Amino acid sequence: MKKEWEKDRGLFIRMFMTMFLLAVIYLAFIAVLSVLGVSIVPIIIIAGIMLFAQYYFSDRLV
Repeated sequence: MKKEWEKDRGLFIRMFMTMFLLAVIYLAFIAVLSVLGVSIVPIIIIAGIMLFAQYYFSDRLV
C-alpha cells in the first residue's frame, strides 16, 4: 500500500522564503554587530542564543 504525496509548490515556496528571510535577518544582525565593533566571541554567543530561541519557540509561534 504505497501512497504518493502530490507536490505542493506553494508550500515549498513558503518554506524556502521563510528560511531565506530568517537567514537574511540573522546575517544582517551579525553584520550590524560587526560594524559596531563588537568582537567575534559575543557575536557567536548572541547568534547561538538567537538560533536556540528560534528553534525552541518555533512550535509555539505557529
